[in-house]
Amino acid sequence: MQRVNLRKYTEEDLQDYYELINDEDVKRFMPFMECSNINIAKAILKRKIELNNNKLIYAIESTEYKRVIGEISAIIQGDMAEIEVMINSKYRGKGYAKEAFIELLESLKEKEINIKKMRALILKGNKSSQNLFEKLEFKLKDAEDETKLL
Repeated sequence: MQRVNLRKYTEEDLQDYYELINDEDVKRFMPFMECSNINIAKAILKRKIELNNNKLIYAIESTEYKRVIGEISAIIQGDMAEIEVMINSKYRGKGYAKEAFIELLESLKEKEINIKKMRALILKGNKSSQNLFEKLEFKLKDAEDETKLL
């Protein structure tokens, strides 16, 4: 049984999205994102819904809980994709991110986007993301700018 569904965000996802980006574990590794109230979250979510460029952004919906538990995206640059994933800490350690990554690969294939290389930028100390991408057999590289590049 499929436990996650990748889909475009809708306005009905606002409360789940707000909870996700205000999760302390998520915020710790997203220093560029400040969302102090739900109106800011609504504006950010609206932009993600309308976004139509080289960045594929998907809500990760739990089929069991019928709610958004995370987000996965791919920035496409030629034949390379940079992957970003965030999961609400209530749902971490259960394999949802790995399942979402596999679904993302299927989506890229369905859209006939030919990717030859993938990478993920991970802030130092983000053990959850590091463990995820190591399980997915990415190779770890140290970067000078306080990030891990896989």
